[in-house]
Amino acid sequence: MPQFLTTAGTSHIIEDIIIRAKSELVLITPYLKLSRILFERLTDANHRGVRIQLVYGKSELKPSERQQLNALTNIELLYLGNLHAKCYFNESTLIVSSMNLYEFSEKNNREMGIVLTRRDDGECFADALAEAQSIINAARGGTPRTAFPPTDLTSAIPATQTATSPTRKREVDQSLMVQRLFEMIQQLPNTGAQFSIKTEPLSGQGNKFFSTISAQEYPRSGVNFGFAGALRFEFTKSDDYQAVKATQKAEVERLLGGSYRCFWNKTAVSIYAAQNYEQLDEATTAAYFLHAIKCVAGVLKGFPLPVRTGSTRW
Repeated sequence: MPQFLTTAGTSHIIEDIIIRAKSELVLITPYLKLSRILFERLTDANHRGVRIQLVYGKSELKPSERQQLNALTNIELLYLGNLHAKCYFNESTLIVSSMNLYEFSEKNNREMGIVLTRRDDGECFADALAEAQSIINAARGGTPRTAFPPTDLTSAIPATQTATSPTRKREVDQSLMVQRLFEMIQQLPNTGAQFSIKTEPLSGQGNKFFSTISAQEYPRSGVNFGFAGALRFEFTKSDDYQAVKATQKAEVERLLGGSYRCFWNKTAVSIYAAQNYEQLDEATTAAYFLHAIKCVAGVLKGFPLPVRTGSTRW
């Protein structure tokens, strides 16, 4: 039967769910700021080959937090703006709780939770799984994701690798991939922007490094570009963002063609790799993200925003 927990028990069960995950782990939390211990537990799960789905909402992650999570090779990181549910489960155990995966909550808040097991609470467990899947689908945009169009990758795939060749099972070197992407961006015509690349040691990951790309005023005045595991086009003015979102969102997502996950949040458009996209090598992965950059930049450059009184913006 279901088990009731207070704060300490809730925190313990969440950690135990991560520790005992064998192949699947789902974490749904509106507010996300992982403690060092929970991040280490997720890293261990990632090394075991556990498929991790983490849905968060309310506010964007800090760049350092996003870098840490994107370094996990088996994670699907999703954002849902109206998320308020908190639910954590693996193959056998599920907890519905008031507790966010937020370090402050673990140490300071009064929390409670209800634990279900697949064996003893089968019907309720199944209902909770169905609702969790609905949340995941909503976070993905509710549309099926297809593989990246092969024609867009032709120039990046080595001649010895054909379309029917099996995907190479190795971890892509993120820093090398970003360097390739940075070189490709430099070849884009008439950008007029100064792109910079930065490489830093990845906290808690030994000798691993994480690289990012940024540029001000790209692809046009009032929009800044960044790449840190995902593409980000951030507007300096909220009303400019709202104008683009209201009229150009469908066009951007049509051009991306379901080969990416596109999120419109506050004042930024963020673009992640599709869940079922297989990373072949650094050059191919860089070409994959370059394609998305071209799609979004083309739309933003061609969309005339209203001219404000006394202004010559855009």
